[in-house]
Amino acid sequence: MPMYIQSCVLRADGPIYYATREIGRLYETGDHLHNYALTYALGFARSAYHADSLSPTYREQLGEVSARGVYVTPGTPRHVEHMISSLKFGKETWHEDPGAKKTGNYPRYGRIKEIAPGSEFAFYVLSPAPLPIPHWVRVGVWMTKCEVTVTAAGFVNESADRADVVAWALNPLDLATEPRAFDIVPMPPNSLIRHTQLIGRWWTGELAGERSEKVSIPSNMSYLSQYTGIG
Repeated sequence: MPMYIQSCVLRADGPIYYATREIGRLYETGDHLHNYALTYALGFARSAYHADSLSPTYREQLGEVSARGVYVTPGTPRHVEHMISSLKFGKETWHEDPGAKKTGNYPRYGRIKEIAPGSEFAFYVLSPAPLPIPHWVRVGVWMTKCEVTVTAAGFVNESADRADVVAWALNPLDLATEPRAFDIVPMPPNSLIRHTQLIGRWWTGELAGERSEKVSIPSNMSYLSQYTGIG
């Protein structure tokens, strides 16, 4: 059965921030976008926040997306720049401690390394049939407005088993087969991989658009198929 694939580009309309790592008071944002974050941003999965938990339950919510045959790959940088800015924020207290010398608002300081406006990421959306892609989404801690453009799309067929290398980012937890070699891209909630050597079946074909695009994408990718306890 063929798969419908849309090749997409996300362009940041403002600074994007998420904490890839913390070095003292520097909070650093990486240069990739996690596919779980993109899936929520595109509206394919939704978080049902409640009083007992402020974290999404990936296994349940992304499992529903997989059940529909939909999958979003990580965002691989096409053109990414960073900017560093100072951050000052306060912790509000709603009671007074008689033993404390000071009460009220205590300012805290830090610096954040953000993805700069104008940065671009490429990713794919896979689905059994054509799926509407929102033109505007919000990404990151700041819920930054980003523009999404579908550059090419079309149905492709599955090829037989073969070995190939995928240069763009993949999520190792979503692969049906173990990669033979790869480079690690550290980020939460789990690290991505690039330049991945795989043996397996592939979605291959040519997508139509302003510029046609030949694709070779690992088939049988689904969210948390190699589940190890996230969410």
